[in-house]
Amino acid sequence: MAEHRSPKPGVAGSIPVSPATVSDDVAALISDVRHATNNSLMAILGYLEILLSREGELSGDARAKLKQVEEEAYKIRDLIARTSLIRRPPG
Repeated sequence: MAEHRSPKPGVAGSIPVSPATVSDDVAALISDVRHATNNSLMAILGYLEILLSREGELSGDARAKLKQVEEEAYKIRDLIARTSLIRRPPG
């Protein structure tokens, strides 16, 4: 599968750019959400890639809508990736 890049990296401006520390409970929750979201997102992106590779089977309108979904999925991917900056406090 080809690696994809977001058309607009760093879309989500509400997540701090520098590492942030949080409690163990919050860090564990963020980790669980990141893992579950990435699993679902990879399935969605994989299915989109399969659908978009079917030349001639999709109308131009359907292809454009799938490309929109793909762009939004990459925004979610980028947002979730930024949560890796959130860490448990040392100690």
